[in-house]
Amino acid sequence: MKKLLMCALVALVGVLSVDAQVGPGQFDPEKIAEFSVQYMDEQLDLNKEQEGKIKEIYLDMFKNGFENMGGPEEMQKKFEEMNKKIKAVLTDEQKVKFDKMNEEMRRRGPGGPR
Repeated sequence: MKKLLMCALVALVGVLSVDAQVGPGQFDPEKIAEFSVQYMDEQLDLNKEQEGKIKEIYLDMFKNGFENMGGPEEMQKKFEEMNKKIKAVLTDEQKVKFDKMNEEMRRRGPGGPR
């Protein structure tokens, strides 16, 4: 459970760092979703259909999820749901890479070496 929560926090830190690039108070879910899909494409070699579906998953999370994230348990649950939806779009080979990518993020932790 701690590892999953750490992964969720790493993802949130990544989103907030991208938000900082947009400007204070100018959180743009569309840009964050595009950035997230671009990163996943680099790691997993997504096709166009996968990119579109995953972008919608991220948009749903960023538009609806972050306003009412709640406590750690609620945040963990939302990230678990998002990851399940993403994995449903991936091939078996991409799922393995996705799991490795998330494990690497958990090991690094927020602000860890890249």
